[in-house]
Amino acid sequence: QAPLPHPPPDLPVPQRGPNRRRARRDPPEERPHPCPECGKTFGRPTHLKTHLRTHTGAKPFGCGACGKRFGHSSTLTTHRRLHTG
Repeated sequence: QAPLPHPPPDLPVPQRGPNRRRARRDPPEERPHPCPECGKTFGRPTHLKTHLRTHTGAKPFGCGACGKRFGHSSTLTTHRRLHTG
């Protein structure tokens, strides 16, 4: 099966469906917590803390069934479905 063609760059990006882009909800002045590594800003300190794991490689969430580790709890939750069906 051939890959789907990309739309020309001058066309608007769809707001719904698989090709939509997510816009950042908060304007920059409402994101007072910058990452010291890359400068990306966050509206909540907990979001910055989670983001920092992308730089440190920390994976605090472990699967009890197989031991695989994850940086986000939601990724672990998705992974657990492999074991439960």
